[in-house]
Amino acid sequence: MFTSLYQLLSYFCVGYDLSLNDKIKRLGTFISNNIWVMCRG
Repeated sequence: MFTSLYQLLSYFCVGYDLSLNDKIKRLGTFISNNIWVMCRG
């Protein structure tokens, strides 16, 4: 859980130079990928 949260935060923070819309898209992609993995797992 904490590892995922850390990855999520670091993934989001890596895009600090991106616009807010790009951050949200990036965050949405990350979350949907994780949900996909959890559902398959």
